[in-house]
Amino acid sequence: MSDSWKANESIEIIEGSIIHHTRIARDKTDDFFLMYQEMASTDVIKIYSLYYKDAKEELDPYLDEMGPIQLRKIGPTITEITIPNPYNIKTDEDRNRLTFSRIKSQDAFTRNTVILERIKARERIINELLNGLEDDGLLNKKGNPLKNSITDGPIATQAFVNPNRIEELSKSVSSDFDLAKLVRICEEINSSFSNENFFSVAMLLRAVLDHVPPVFELDTFEQVVAQHGNKSFKEHMRHLDKSLRKIADSYLHYPIRKKEVLPNQNQVNFSADLDVLLAEIVRILK
Repeated sequence: MSDSWKANESIEIIEGSIIHHTRIARDKTDDFFLMYQEMASTDVIKIYSLYYKDAKEELDPYLDEMGPIQLRKIGPTITEITIPNPYNIKTDEDRNRLTFSRIKSQDAFTRNTVILERIKARERIINELLNGLEDDGLLNKKGNPLKNSITDGPIATQAFVNPNRIEELSKSVSSDFDLAKLVRICEEINSSFSNENFFSVAMLLRAVLDHVPPVFELDTFEQVVAQHGNKSFKEHMRHLDKSLRKIADSYLHYPIRKKEVLPNQNQVNFSADLDVLLAEIVRILK
């Protein structure tokens, strides 16, 4: 079980705010520490783990870890904050149903006491971090689930590619480029998204990256990222090139495995980055 929120700032600023408010929380009760998981992190995803402070000597992952905090870069100024709940509790009744067979303690009373201490500490720390982010103006509203432009409301009513943008592309006139294929791909992306065909969405997005570089008088999308546009445009294109490309390639090239997890709309949510790309194409061809 996880909770997610959307923060309206870059991943670097959100990361700095979380570290700052962690220090403030530790000044109040010095009973935990935050550890950066460098091996599991990238430029797009940052992962931190909360540990009980007395675990520094010898970490017991079942007893001492209070769960990770994951930051995922959705765009240059949008970051997803995901906080899984390692104890899988929603209510007081869930607390009472907890089993502690994996906790290395002497007896049932000790196990209950230890785990409840961890639960209370985790809840306090997470609340302080979220309150701090809200005070900094980085969260839309404390406690609200993650909301994106393409994930509010029934998915069947949503458009991944803005219909007005598709119309602009359709009306663009160029003696050098026929945009019929690009328009059709955008229409198929919307159709696939509304029908929750998320594998298809990612693969079609990947096709767009390979299709459009000649509009920029370049041969590859990597060249578009490196050579075209200002810093903001490059950030959006880099997100498409690094994150989307890897996700789509994993769908296309991974062989069958014993267990699979299917993608959802959040995993393929590159709508804003794609719109920036399409808007630039419309601008160039005017």
